[in-house]
Amino acid sequence: MKVQRIGWSKTVEARIAPLLEPEALAVIRTNVEQEHNRLWSFDQGKALLITWLDGTELVIVAMEGEGVHEISKWVYAAAKKSGCSSVRFHTNRPALQRMVSEYGFTERERVYAMEIR
Repeated sequence: MKVQRIGWSKTVEARIAPLLEPEALAVIRTNVEQEHNRLWSFDQGKALLITWLDGTELVIVAMEGEGVHEISKWVYAAAKKSGCSSVRFHTNRPALQRMVSEYGFTERERVYAMEIR
């Protein structure tokens, strides 16, 4: 698997935008452009991954594309190499838990939100 750190682009935005609320997308775009978050391309764009280091925890901010099994292995190795003590991600897809539990992910919390109109 070829992994490359890349910069933000219109193509990246078009692929990531459906996963996020517009406000979150704007924050993540800025964080990637200012290098607070890192944007990774796997196998020449088959998948995109945005990460952030929160102390000793590697945070998966967003992922789009194919190859979650291979990418999970890469994430584990990258976190270990960086001296991280854990990896976390947030999702609104309950079925994803079954897929990633084989890598040692467990549920820590559930997040509830209320929109103010």
